[in-house]
Amino acid sequence: LENKLGGDARFQERVTKHLIPCIAQFSVAMADDSLWKPLNYQILLKTRDSSPKVRFAALITVLALAEKLKENYIVLLPESIP
Repeated sequence: LENKLGGDARFQERVTKHLIPCIAQFSVAMADDSLWKPLNYQILLKTRDSSPKVRFAALITVLALAEKLKENYIVLLPESIP
């Protein structure tokens, strides 16, 4: 999420077309909440980044993760709410 090489347009394209779907599908493939927690935590840490683009990408990633995991995301909800 922090790799901003290639400029803003390339960053946006890379994140929305490749990175976010990959992370969301990766979480489904893991199918274990003990593995989801560190992944979710690392994504949530990116919401504290100094770059607004990275913070926004992290929020979209959390949303995609919740959409993919559906009701299983409830396990991650307590640490996701400030």
